[in-house]
Amino acid sequence: MDKSSLPRMLSVDRVAMELSLSTRSVYRLIKRGAIKAKRVGGVWRIPRSELERIVRRGLEVKG
Repeated sequence: MDKSSLPRMLSVDRVAMELSLSTRSVYRLIKRGAIKAKRVGGVWRIPRSELERIVRRGLEVKG
């Protein structure tokens, strides 16, 4: 993953692609709190720093 080419806030589709997950899985992980995300204009956005954290440390899935 080339960090410099990624925008500051990422779409669910982009995060799914980067993590080799389905978009449905990313939405589930957001709902569980495993991926920190914000609603912007009715659309979920994930900070680039959150994707970097997941790549570095892995997902911490609760329950």
